[in-house]
Amino acid sequence: MSFLKKKKEDLLNLSEETLAPKFSEVKNTIGKGVKIKGEFYSDEDVFFDGELEGKIEVKKSMVIGKNSKIGGEIKANEIMIGGKVEEKIHAVSRVEIIPSGVLVGDVFSQKIVIAEGAKLSGNVDMNVSVEEDIYKEKEES
Repeated sequence: MSFLKKKKEDLLNLSEETLAPKFSEVKNTIGKGVKIKGEFYSDEDVFFDGELEGKIEVKKSMVIGKNSKIGGEIKANEIMIGGKVEEKIHAVSRVEIIPSGVLVGDVFSQKIVIAEGAKLSGNVDMNVSVEEDIYKEKEES
């Protein structure tokens, strides 16, 4: 089961400090204060609460914590945004922007949830097969 299926209340104030006891199955945690330039790839669920300038690809679920600042394209199965993302995102199953989340970029996903208080500036394309696009691009590389 994806860790995004946990209780909504548990995710709203998610931070590195509260992650471990609630989501012990998360194998990849990038904490506050970590800065990455370049590409980030993971086959497992990821909780990201740092800064990244580059490209992210996650095969499973990705939670972008409230302290995050991401300036780069994101591709994942599921994406939950609680921080700030400036670039387009692609999700195979769904995108959720929680109240603290800010997305400045386009969304490509079959499902999107935007909570009251969340901010989105960009286009939404729900008429796509993101999974095919993600894996086709990977095979061509």
